[in-house]
Amino acid sequence: EVPDTRHGVAPDAVAESRAVLAAVSDLKPDFRDALLAVDVAGLSYAQAAGLLGVKPATITSRLSRARAQVAVRFGAV
Repeated sequence: EVPDTRHGVAPDAVAESRAVLAAVSDLKPDFRDALLAVDVAGLSYAQAAGLLGVKPATITSRLSRARAQVAVRFGAV
């Protein structure tokens, strides 16, 4: 079967995007903010730390935990 791409996006890609958004939305706010700042906005750890008012080591820790929780949600761990 050929996927419906009339709108330029395959339905499987839409479903996957929704699942990722749900996983990120379910993170604790501190973890979510760090993940979005670094992995989505492309900030460095230092920039994210300045934006969020924490030390770069805190960003490292929060990113590790956030990424691990998202990975567990998708069965990658």
